[in-house]
Amino acid sequence: MSGFKWLNQDGFEIHLDHKDPTQSYFDNSTLIVGQNIKHDLHWARRIGVDISNVCVWDTQIAEFLFSKQSKRYPSLNYACEKYNLPPKVDVIENDYWSKGIDTDEIPLDVLAHYLVEGDLDRTERVFKEQVFLFKGINI
Repeated sequence: MSGFKWLNQDGFEIHLDHKDPTQSYFDNSTLIVGQNIKHDLHWARRIGVDISNVCVWDTQIAEFLFSKQSKRYPSLNYACEKYNLPPKVDVIENDYWSKGIDTDEIPLDVLAHYLVEGDLDRTERVFKEQVFLFKGINI
């Protein structure tokens, strides 16, 4: 499952088939943002998506830099707490993975909600806070 949200726009796009997204998503983008995004970049490259012309912002690496390199793998919840944002609810970890249930066995509606309300929304909000701190502007 993959999901996309365009900056400052309502709505999300969720794909259940790992053959999506198509190359057009990246051809029409100048910047992609993610938390610990190297996993997603490896996946995109593995399925043949060319991301060489797209800039990348990793919110985890940005937090690492803000911590003066003392916080090696800052989580999304760490960043949310730092910026006084609601924490990501780890329902997938707590209700499924910790009980030995693999991702492909989790109901799709639960995964979709977790993706939208957890990862996509929180990552966008953390990104905006980071850009403000890096550049001193609000986007």
